[in-house]
Amino acid sequence: MRINTNVNSLNAQRNLQVSGYALAKALERLSSGKRINRAGDDAAGLAIGQKLQAQVRGLGQAIRNAQDGISMIQTAEGALDETQSILQRMRELSVQAANGSLSSDERSKITAEFQNLQQEITRIAQTTQFGDTYLINGNLAQTSTNVGSELVASAGFSAVRAVGAVVATTYTVAVASAGSGTNSYTVTISRGSTGSVGIVSAVQVQVGTSGTTTVNVGGFSVDLLGSGIQDGGSADLLGSGISSFSVTGGTAMLIGTGATQTYDALSFGLANMTAGSAGLAVGSLQVDTASNANDAITKITAAIGSVSSERAKLGALQNRMEHTINNLSISFENLSASQSRIVDADFALEVSMMVRGQILQQAGTSVAAQANQLPQSVLALLR
Repeated sequence: MRINTNVNSLNAQRNLQVSGYALAKALERLSSGKRINRAGDDAAGLAIGQKLQAQVRGLGQAIRNAQDGISMIQTAEGALDETQSILQRMRELSVQAANGSLSSDERSKITAEFQNLQQEITRIAQTTQFGDTYLINGNLAQTSTNVGSELVASAGFSAVRAVGAVVATTYTVAVASAGSGTNSYTVTISRGSTGSVGIVSAVQVQVGTSGTTTVNVGGFSVDLLGSGIQDGGSADLLGSGISSFSVTGGTAMLIGTGATQTYDALSFGLANMTAGSAGLAVGSLQVDTASNANDAITKITAAIGSVSSERAKLGALQNRMEHTINNLSISFENLSASQSRIVDADFALEVSMMVRGQILQQAGTSVAAQANQLPQSVLALLR
């Protein structure tokens, strides 16, 4: 028997320390609600959990961004709805003014309302804003710039218009014979100055020997001049066959969690909808004579079509953003569940661990007390 080293007491103390650490860990997890409170709890789990948290929070903000985008689109579309109503009234006044039975005095009263409606169209366009952003006064219009030397009428192009293009991105357009006829061509739009980034879209079209053919390729409208493309029935291929251009203006809604504008951002432009803009061209119309009124009927009809096209584009963007929100919400839900499984505490398990620790602490304390009394049995040998 030994009294200098009480091995039984040391053993009881060691186990008591272990159970105390487990009890403290269980209490910490129950109080914080997290399984991982420091890197030492689960180093790999902490790293994975933090990465998932970054994605989850980014997705949450992307959802809010898309919702803001829908609100902005609805604001613009509401203004265009009223603009279209005004144009309908202007066309009605033009039909009335075209009637030869009206006197000049009667026509002047029509002119007064007509001019006020023209001014109201411009006022709506100049004042419609979302936050500090003016929407339909031309500030968010998209234009194609830095057009290559081949992207001109002499080489077969008349114009390129972009809808939903990524801002500050270079695109290439190539026209090549489709091989199925002398006037059959394939028009391809690609990202990058050489098309190496990837094809946006390609479409096969028939282009006549004269006139202009408008081709819609991946959100771009490309006007091709038959006289520039064809030379005696053979493909001219537009010089080198590839022409570059870039897109400026417009705006972009960040609807992803990355930092690129290829798939994380939805870029789009909103046309200038003032009365004197090229899209409407109703600012200088007059209805003071029957002849001018007839001319106004034609031009206002075209303006109504332009507003309808712009509203259709906004409607398509809104529908796309709604699908985007649905997709982001699913990802948000699933990634949140994955993060929870890694970093959140399982309360059923932790409560059982706490109860286990409490029992072991009580038992360990009692056993330690008994182990400390065992050396006293040596006194019996001294009697």
